[in-house]
Amino acid sequence: MLSQVLTEKRRLTTVGATPAPPRVAEIREVGLRYRPESGYPSRPSLREMAQLIFRIYGRFPGSAGHTRRESFPTAGYDGSSYPQILTLERAPDALSGTCCGGNRGVLHYRGHDSFLALGLADHLFIEQVKWRYARARTPFLVFDISRLMDNYLHFQRVLRGAEVFYPVKCNDHPFLLGLLRDWGSGFEAASWAEIEGLLKAGVEPKRIIFGAPIKAEEHIGKAWRAGVEVYAFDSREEIDKLARWAPGCRVYLRLSVPDIGASVFPLSGKFGASLYDAHRLIWAARENGLRPAGLSFHVGSQCLDPHAWWLAVAAAARVWERAAREGIELEFLNLGGGIPVSYRRPVPEKGLFLSHINLALKGHFWRVPRILVEPGRALVGDAAVMVATVIGRARRKGMDWVYIDAGAYQGLIEAVQEKERFSYQVYAEGGGPLRLYNVGGPTCDSEDVVAREVLLPELRCGDRLYILNAGAYSNVCATDFNGFAPPDVHFMCGDAEAHVEHGMGRGHRQKRHAAAEGLKEGSGTWTPGRGKAGE
Repeated sequence: MLSQVLTEKRRLTTVGATPAPPRVAEIREVGLRYRPESGYPSRPSLREMAQLIFRIYGRFPGSAGHTRRESFPTAGYDGSSYPQILTLERAPDALSGTCCGGNRGVLHYRGHDSFLALGLADHLFIEQVKWRYARARTPFLVFDISRLMDNYLHFQRVLRGAEVFYPVKCNDHPFLLGLLRDWGSGFEAASWAEIEGLLKAGVEPKRIIFGAPIKAEEHIGKAWRAGVEVYAFDSREEIDKLARWAPGCRVYLRLSVPDIGASVFPLSGKFGASLYDAHRLIWAARENGLRPAGLSFHVGSQCLDPHAWWLAVAAAARVWERAAREGIELEFLNLGGGIPVSYRRPVPEKGLFLSHINLALKGHFWRVPRILVEPGRALVGDAAVMVATVIGRARRKGMDWVYIDAGAYQGLIEAVQEKERFSYQVYAEGGGPLRLYNVGGPTCDSEDVVAREVLLPELRCGDRLYILNAGAYSNVCATDFNGFAPPDVHFMCGDAEAHVEHGMGRGHRQKRHAAAEGLKEGSGTWTPGRGKAGE
């Protein structure tokens, strides 16, 4: 039936011709029937979209990979052709979870105003941001505290017994650090400045690990005098520095694990000791008066293949067992970070990666050790949206450009790091047909491009754009290059009461209520360099 619809649609739709009203889209295998009253592809209502998702999945599914996609051009209102408005996507059985009746096919609209492509939670998040910050000056970043807590609890629930040590480099906003401190998180720091910020935020030194494999001697000395006891290392030179500036400290060796090319931002080349050198370095640390306490690794930031953790855990278990045979009892294994977040391209759910990690730990260790995990992007990445304003338009070499007041130097630096494998998801509202746009930042740097070839509606100066999943490495990397100010940062607790009512434990209820009350008392809005401010 679907092939007949596609064939008929291709025959009726031609470039430059007045489009005929699309036929009713029927997919008997999922029981879907959708007829736009206007006769043109349009945005389904919130109720229609919710009914569709529940009918197909039996729940609200998270981000999942796709195995098959069929697309065809659809004519717009002005007779022009815009590609890939309708697609059929199927989620693999392993990624889609429990579904009603085993039906996983869905016909939906892609683009700026597609509820199904954007996701219900993301759309509701944007609606709340539009309502609460309608008059706020752009650019600004909004964090949803409810999403932050959900992500935090997800790691504790799925990785049973694991201790979360949040890497400060991912986002060091004081309000965010205070929330994680109150929730019981530990912290991983890479410099004395980060440690000093944590201490000022009321974090106890015993909940801080100095995780940078290469550290300045001055930073080691200050951290040791401040009470930080645990340090990372991956070379003989680092052992000498630690023995001199932090004698008797507890140390853990960072390993270089196999790189299978699945990480958007690989890290194995710059840091990590080889498996050949691991045992020698552990013994050297012990002979220099340090106390070997554990191992760590990092599979790379935004790692898209869960098998990377299987190989990394296997390598760590090999080093662990040899140390145990020779009388060195290690205490913990630090899994690092790397679990991805969906940007322009969807990725498997976090639970799939955590399940692989659990299986790897049980498969490679006779007794699972104390586990530390450092979720950065996976904790804060999808908990924030960047809001920017269109400040200009142009058409260059056949491509429409739109320029906004937030770019690589205002918190979207990752857009220029991996042009082919990484791109932010950009959302905007508006009527009329969709067009392909390049979204450029405001500075004079030619590389300051937020996203390329994205489908957006007709935009004018003054319209707002929403850059989704912008919580990681955003405001922490922002500058005032070219005189454009970094984004203001806001925190909101949109659905605190809803979460409290759904069976959370007493301790977590108190934490969520405390977070909400803190926002009520102080508005929960911070601006760089200005302290707390009202909305």
